[in-house]
Amino acid sequence: MKRINPLYLILLFLTLVFISFYVLQDKHKQLNTTFKEYQNIQQKAQTYKSLKSKWTNKNFVNKEIQKISKNSMFKNISINNGKNKIELSLQSDNPKTLEAFINKILNKPFIIKKMNIQQKNISLQLGVK
Repeated sequence: MKRINPLYLILLFLTLVFISFYVLQDKHKQLNTTFKEYQNIQQKAQTYKSLKSKWTNKNFVNKEIQKISKNSMFKNISINNGKNKIELSLQSDNPKTLEAFINKILNKPFIIKKMNIQQKNISLQLGVK
């Protein structure tokens, strides 16, 4: 019976060690990418949670609308409060006034259910849950 050369055993052992380190390194990279994805999802969830709390807070929505309506450019604004909605309407001959109004509304965290833009009139329906 022939004996196995010890150099072959050492070479086999080193090959197994290198393969196991390579696999370990690959799994470590996968874990890091999964952890980064988890952190990204967690951050998006926190953002969504804060926006949702603002969207559903009727006092916040009313306060922001009052801030917008206090602007002297928007003196023709009409506000109708409903149970789950707030309707805004602005009539103006100046297109810059209408554009400024749209910019103010779109830059706030509102739920816009319906928007009707005409040449001299803008009407919005904001949702409040």
